[in-house]
Amino acid sequence: MHTFVAFFPSEVPLAREDYSSAEGQIRWHPLAWACDPHNRTVVSNIPLFLPAMLSTTIPLEYQCIYHGNELVTLEKHRLAPAIQADL
Repeated sequence: MHTFVAFFPSEVPLAREDYSSAEGQIRWHPLAWACDPHNRTVVSNIPLFLPAMLSTTIPLEYQCIYHGNELVTLEKHRLAPAIQADL
């Protein structure tokens, strides 16, 4: 999964329509919506890693390890220097 982030002033309204892409439907949502642990329309691991991901400038890979439908571990790894150079 890739995460796309954009920062808007609070007075700018977010588009409410979906955009179709090869990855599926895309729609802008406020961070609080995406990180609400009771929101069943997003994957349950998003509230666990997205706030941490947005609070650092260090490019990291977040790996969620599941056993069946149960999240067992959330690991963070620094990206290799060759990958960071492309950012």
